[in-house]
Parts: sequence; C-alpha cells; structure tokens
Amino acid sequence: SLVGATFTLNQPEAGKFYRFKGVNHNRRIYSSSVTVGSDQMLEMGDDTATNSSTSVFYYDGTHLISYKTGRAIGAFARDSKSTWNLVDAGATGATYTFGEGSIIGTYTLTANGSRNLYNGRDNYVDAADNGNTAEHYCWTIQDVTSLPVNVNYGSAKYSTLISPVDLNLRDNIFAYTAKIAGEGDNRYLHLNPVTGVIPHGTPVVLKVNDEVVRGADDHVYLEVTSGAETLAGTALAGGYETILASSVSGTIYTLQNPAAGIGFYPFNGATLAGFKAYMPNGSGVRGFLFNEDGTETAIDGIESLTATPEQPIYDLSGRRVQKAGKGLYIVGGKKVFFK
Repeated sequence: SLVGATFTLNQPEAGKFYRFKGVNHNRRIYSSSVTVGSDQMLEMGDDTATNSSTSVFYYDGTHLISYKTGRAIGAFARDSKSTWNLVDAGATGATYTFGEGSIIGTYTLTANGSRNLYNGRDNYVDAADNGNTAEHYCWTIQDVTSLPVNVNYGSAKYSTLISPVDLNLRDNIFAYTAKIAGEGDNRYLHLNPVTGVIPHGTPVVLKVNDEVVRGADDHVYLEVTSGAETLAGTALAGGYETILASSVSGTIYTLQNPAAGIGFYPFNGATLAGFKAYMPNGSGVRGFLFNEDGTETAIDGIESLTATPEQPIYDLSGRRVQKAGKGLYIVGGKKVFFK
C-alpha cells in the first residue's frame, strides 16, 4: 500500500459523450419528458437501460448537453422540491466543474460553482450544497462507445444527424452529405454517399434498410471511432444545442415527409433540435426531394409512363402539377419518367 498517497482523477474530455451513474443508488441521470411549467426535468433512470438515448450527455468542455433534447443541464436553487432542469447552454448555472468524490474513482459535479448534482432523493436529481463530497454526491462517468441514433420517419427510415464524434457505419445503414443541384424550378437535393465513417461535425442524411433491427424509440447503434476529417461543401448545417429557428438567417428547410415525398421543406417551427441537420437557406424553393444517384437507393429503377396516372403528380421541387410533360416527376412517393 502507498501510505499518504493521493489520487487525482483524469478530467472528462471535451467533445465526448458520457453517461453518469450515481454511486448511492446505482442509477443514471436521465433527461426525461417530465415537465414542470415549460421545463423538462432530470430524473434518475434505471441502471439497466444503459443504451437509452435519454441517458447520454455531451460534454463540450463547460456544459453537459442532453443528447435527447439538445439542452444543457441547468441549476435550480435548493429548496424543499429542488430539481435540475434543461436550459439553453448560455443560461446562468449551466456551466460545470468536476471534482473528486469521497470514493476513489468518482466525481462530484458542481454547476456554476454553487450547487452539486445530488443523486440521493427519490427518483429526482437534486441541487445540493456546494463542496459536499459524501456518497450521495459521487458519480461514476462512463464513456459512450456506441451512440443510439434515431431514424424516425416510419417506413421511410430517414433521419438527419450531426455528431461531435466520428461514427462507424454498419451494413444497411447509409449516410449522405447533400448539395443543391439543377437550375431554376428544377433544383433538387443531390445526396452524396459517405463511406465507412460519418466524420464528426458533418451534417448528414441517414437512411436505414428494412434488414436493420431498430429499438423501441426507432434508434440504431453506431460505434464511436476517431480519426476522420470533417467533410465540407454540403448544403446542410446543424449544431449540438437546440436553438431558436429565428437565430438562423434565410429560409430554413428541415427533413419532412409530405405527400410529395420525403425531402427538405420550409420549416415553420420555433426551435431547431440539437444533433440534427437542416438546410439554412433553400433559396425560396418549395421543397427539395431526394435524388440519390450512385447509391443503393438510386433512381435507376424509375418507372416509365405514357399515360397520366390518377394519383397527384409533383415536380422535383415538390410542387403539384396538373399535367406532366416529358421528364422526371414524383407520383405516389416514387420517381416516374414520363415519355
């Protein structure tokens, strides 16, 4: 034994995902759907649910941002019903420092130098006095080695993602960067396949084939890796925090699935979700349908028609047309070439 030896923990690395497990109750911090007023509250989740996206937090060097919500953990003052909520990363009390706990190998988490994350009160994560390193304030921090990625458009199995870490692709899971192609009214979104690894900081469109088993919340798992370079030259953008749509200039387009077919269409909502991709300026086009040349979802299987079908017809900009001339259109969600 080493008499009088001291131990210092390695600090968590900025730019990584972690899970936090309380020593006292062996439970994880969860970003839950329980609300008080307009705030989403933090809960203590069952330790067996190690792969849930609700238990994953991104550490950017100063904030703990929920992967589920794109919101930072923010401090409440301590009272009889003290809890911790999810706030904008710039909000007061949302910055963190890590100190050693009373148990070797554990951390205490202190928000803005005033309150510790406390894991010993019922099923809620509470705010408690700063400086206490007793067992209730001790947490183990675990690396996230496989990120649960949501693919949430039902049968379409498309989604978007921007990740601060590199992710290995798997069989039957495809990622694409995007560029606007074509001219005038015939502009469309061209998807360029990403091979092998989704690089960190690269906004992508994801597609999952039927062969891939998805979890109850439509997620699949992608292994965290490193060493890839961010891909540039994409029409998409994104960030790790949920932000107000009003903070982005130009017309914002997000992934949607209307009658014309899945693609990017003007967004009328108030907030843009963290860890998701969007198009910051669509130049006034009504919508961008996908054109995935050179991939397994390519348009080489286009139907050819000479007669007008009974279903509504849309051009590649997502606009309904009464009569189709010669060219490529969308009918029933499929690309059809009229002779």
